[in-house]
Amino acid sequence: MSNFAPREDKFMRLNQFIIFATLLLLKNALVYSQITVPANGCVSENFDNGNPWTFGGSNSSWTYANPNKLHIADDITGGGNCLILGGNTPTSTYNSNEDSWARSPVYDFSQVTDPYLEFYFYWSNEASTSYDEIWMEYSTDGGTSWQIVSPPAGNGGCYELNWYNYPDNWGGNVGGCFSGTGAPTNWVTVRKCISSLGGLPQVEFRFRISTGTQCNNYGATIDNWTICDASIEANATASCTGNFGEYDFNDWSYPCPDQWSWDFGDGNTSSLQFPQHTYSSPGTYTVTLTATSSAAVTSGCGTHTDTYTFSLTVYDETEISYSSATFCSSDQPSSPSIIGSTNGTFSSTPTGLSINPSNGEVTASTSTSGTYTITYVPSANCAPNATTTLTITESPTMNSYADLSVCSGDLVAFTPFQTQPSGLNTNWNVISGQNVGFGVSGSGNLPDFIANNGTGSPIAVDIEVTPVTTSGCTAIADTFSLVINPSPNSNFVADTLYGCSPLSVTFSSTSSNTSCLWDFGDGNTSTSCDQASHTFVSGEYDISYTVTSSVGCTSTTTYSNYIEATPTPIANFTYSPQLITTENSSLELTNTSINTDQVFWQLFGDNGLSQTSQSETVVVDLPATPATYTICLTATNSFGCETINCKDIEVQNELSFYIPNTFTPNNDGINDLFGPVFSGVIPAEYHLRIFNRWGQLIWESSDISETWDGKFNGKVVPENSYIWTLNYKEEGQLEYKKAKGHVNLIR
Repeated sequence: MSNFAPREDKFMRLNQFIIFATLLLLKNALVYSQITVPANGCVSENFDNGNPWTFGGSNSSWTYANPNKLHIADDITGGGNCLILGGNTPTSTYNSNEDSWARSPVYDFSQVTDPYLEFYFYWSNEASTSYDEIWMEYSTDGGTSWQIVSPPAGNGGCYELNWYNYPDNWGGNVGGCFSGTGAPTNWVTVRKCISSLGGLPQVEFRFRISTGTQCNNYGATIDNWTICDASIEANATASCTGNFGEYDFNDWSYPCPDQWSWDFGDGNTSSLQFPQHTYSSPGTYTVTLTATSSAAVTSGCGTHTDTYTFSLTVYDETEISYSSATFCSSDQPSSPSIIGSTNGTFSSTPTGLSINPSNGEVTASTSTSGTYTITYVPSANCAPNATTTLTITESPTMNSYADLSVCSGDLVAFTPFQTQPSGLNTNWNVISGQNVGFGVSGSGNLPDFIANNGTGSPIAVDIEVTPVTTSGCTAIADTFSLVINPSPNSNFVADTLYGCSPLSVTFSSTSSNTSCLWDFGDGNTSTSCDQASHTFVSGEYDISYTVTSSVGCTSTTTYSNYIEATPTPIANFTYSPQLITTENSSLELTNTSINTDQVFWQLFGDNGLSQTSQSETVVVDLPATPATYTICLTATNSFGCETINCKDIEVQNELSFYIPNTFTPNNDGINDLFGPVFSGVIPAEYHLRIFNRWGQLIWESSDISETWDGKFNGKVVPENSYIWTLNYKEEGQLEYKKAKGHVNLIR
């Protein structure tokens, strides 16, 4: 058995190795999902939506973030992430003795023949061919073995761009630690043809760095990693030169075209990249460009050809014209006729022409007079432009004349008509209505006239005014209306025209108006409409009534001496004597009335006495017995106005007393005191009062022997008339008697 033990142990170790290798392959298959690169297509990773790459090795300083390095502060697309070597701060660097890598996913190149790499790169490390080197490796066996993506370094053609700046790596500036900011100063585009890997089903890549212990610098940043199958995409455009049928052709093929074959569709060809060709006649031509990138420019990534075809329409000459070369401002809008391309835009110079840019319609009525150049630019590519000249002439017009509203009786003075251009003669016609006083047609300005309307309703006429012109343009007339409003009715009546003062009169009018004004002739007015009342004192009065209609027409009616208010009689009389006694009862009555044509006396007595008379002066003999009589005087004028004045007359018993009507208190001993002299009066039933003219009591006494010395409160009163009242009782009588009079005080 001992002979077989070594063999069993050997088989066991073989089985363990097979299991380990199988697990390793499964691990790689799980971690690195395979990405297929399509034929003539590309796959790319911008690192903004996650990081499918892995970092490994010893002392690794790789990270995935938005860069915040000293010279790179953002990714290539702005705001996104990228792969970063050397930490992510402005001062961080890669590590000493670092041997690390950033490893890509696995790519399937089965469908591609000429693959190439392209990415954005920035590096700054020690300038060296032995230390602090950054390079790229690839593996076709799942990472078991790695080979360097080999030189040549630098820019060798279309697919050799910024590949290494040392023979086998990217390094800083030459000179030991003096690498500064690295070989580039910002992001650069790196491109490398890897056609030797075409057709392989499993390829992956990794960036590798190996460092020493000194002169560690920035590191590197990688973004927008792309793998493509080398090809070419043909593209081209054509632009017209402005000459009929002449075009410039432009090649926009990408990438790296170095051979061109143009077919212009009319039997002519060219091998230039940017040829110019002239077509001899209008038409639609098929243009074909065949672009080739040969092996001479693909850096070993093969020869590739593509074709691009497009249609080109060569237009005939374009013409535009209008129905006339001259338009009047009164003309209707006009659109042009177009020969050639019918879609385009219109413009004009100078400014002032109203033109629709989409269809060229010209509106003369809103344009300024002048001559304009109209340019038509067809929207079709390379269709030739067209121009024409147009003149706008101003049509004679009338300045707008305002409608008129006047009142019957007004003097209507028409303002002169104004024309554009100014100074043109005018013709006018009444086109609606009748002749209201100035005719129905004429030339020049309308004549002045006095408006007349006795119909009670407005009279309206329409007048058309047309300027006279020789410019050939139709004149534009103006029409305005004239309305003659009737005068409002201002007639009125009074319910009475004369009578006794104060005379109350009511005035009435049947007119219906906006405002009214009554003038009563005595300085008083009223704004009542239809009816107004007023009271007049004696006199004759002119009455005026002014009314204003809703349109402002005014009428006034005045009646002279329309109202007469006669003076009212004032009845009055005097009688003599003033004191009537049983001893002297004959009474004389005298008429003192004014404004009187006739008087009538009446006498009524306590004892039934009655007497009448129509004389101016009447003498009445009253019975010699104490009694009271009423005497009334009726005064009448010729209009029948009358007033009555009645006075009571008392016949008294004979009483002996005397009261002077004047005294002179000047201390000359003559007539210095005032007081009555009585006989037949009870002394105890006596009271004398004296008042000044304002009714103020200034002296009184109940002593029949006491007299007034002309003083008030010990001071002399001025010369004047003073009123006295006396209350007394006669001997043998029960009732008090009263007497009243005045006394003149003279100094």
